[in-house]
Amino acid sequence: MEKLGFSFSKCSVLSLFLIFCGASNATLHQEYERAQQRAIDLHRHLTERDIAALLAAQQQATVGDSPHCNAKATVSEQQSLVTALHNEWKSLKGLSRDAAKRRYIDKIQELIREKLGSS
Repeated sequence: MEKLGFSFSKCSVLSLFLIFCGASNATLHQEYERAQQRAIDLHRHLTERDIAALLAAQQQATVGDSPHCNAKATVSEQQSLVTALHNEWKSLKGLSRDAAKRRYIDKIQELIREKLGSS
């Protein structure tokens, strides 16, 4: 996938999920880690929009609000992964880290049902 002068694969983008961890609730943390592992199984079936939604929830869960929540996207390509991620993450402003982890877990479960037909 080539966007904005650099290239990356869906698999490498999804591997970013595994870099970040941290939770106050051990059960939620374990469920979140399992969801991250399941994302790897899904990588071939995901659209850029799916990836953006997952990355946004992951960023909100680990970093908190986007530092650019009030900024407008400057990327001219409206369908680019970078713009989609920016918009998705911005839409999660104010969502707690635990709620973002729950959103990530729910999105993984939804995508597994949708893309792989199982849970």
